[in-house]
Amino acid sequence: ALKRGEEKAVLVNYYDEACPPIEIPLDSRLSPSQNAQRYYKKYSKQNRTIDALLPQKQQAQELLNYLNSLLESVDLALTENDLISVKLEMQEGNLLEKPKEKNNAKKQANCEFRVYQLNGAVLRVGKNNISNDKLVSSSQKNSLWFHVKDYHSSHAVLEGERSQENLIICAEICAYFSKARDGGKTDVVYTEIKNVKKPQGAKPGFVIYNNFKSLTVEAKNHQELLKSN
Repeated sequence: ALKRGEEKAVLVNYYDEACPPIEIPLDSRLSPSQNAQRYYKKYSKQNRTIDALLPQKQQAQELLNYLNSLLESVDLALTENDLISVKLEMQEGNLLEKPKEKNNAKKQANCEFRVYQLNGAVLRVGKNNISNDKLVSSSQKNSLWFHVKDYHSSHAVLEGERSQENLIICAEICAYFSKARDGGKTDVVYTEIKNVKKPQGAKPGFVIYNNFKSLTVEAKNHQELLKSN
C-alpha cells in the first residue's frame, strides 16, 4: 500500500489492537522496500548491541552489589579492627592501593571472626566478605549457617547444641550485623553448610543456598556472650 515519496507509514498495532494506529517515519528518497530493509538493519544492529551489553550489565550489577556490601561493612563496624579488615579486603581486591612497605595492619586484623559462647555451642560471625568466605569454607559440613534474608549481612555459623534458644540467639546476632539492624523484626534463614555453595567466579561474600528454614527475630548484639572480637 506504500509508495515511494511517502514520509510516513500508518500501521495497526497488532500487539494491542485497542491502541490507535502507529505512525512510522519513512525516508521519502527510498522505496517502501528500501525503508523496510533500513529499519530491519537498524533492528538487527540494536539486537546485537543488546546481546553484547547484557553480560556487561550483569558484571556491573555484581560489582555494584559488592561495593554496596563493602559500604555496609563499614557502617556495621564496631571497632577500628573491623575497619582495618575492610581496608585489607579492598586492597586484596585492588580497589585500594596496597602499601609498598609492610605494616602491622594484618596483625591488627588478625582476629577473623567474632566468637560467641552459647549454652553448649559456639557461634562464629564473619566481619567482612573475605571473612565470611573463610568462615563458610572452614566450617564443618553439618554446622548451621545463618544469613539475613534479602539483606547483606555477616555470615554466622553455629557449632554445637541446636536448641531453639540457641537458634534464636544466633538469628538475633546475625540480624544485628546487617542493614536490618534498625528495622524491627526481620527474617533470618539458616541451613547446614553443605547446602551453601559459592558460584565459580563470584565476588567475595556471595553464596547461594537451599534447603533452608527461617526465623523472624529482632536484632540483638548479645554482648554478654561475646568471647572474642
